Amino acid sequence: MTATNALCSKYQIISYRNGYKYDLGFADGVKEYDLKATKLKSPKHGTTIIMQPSRKYLGEDCDIVTD
Repeated sequence: MTATNALCSKYQIISYRNGYKYDLGFADGVKEYDLKATKLKSPKHGTTIIMQPSRKYLGEDCDIVTD
């Protein structure tokens, strides 16, 4: 996670477990906000990672194409 975070202009982790949603975000390798824990009405599980590669380190034409 550390190397990936350092090479991204945006890196966010959202995790669902034990009846809570946990959210932590970084911008340019620096923590953007503290860990947020939100109680959920119905239990969920899983993890989502959102990342945007940094053009500063990976070049102007770096894009992740998703369909």
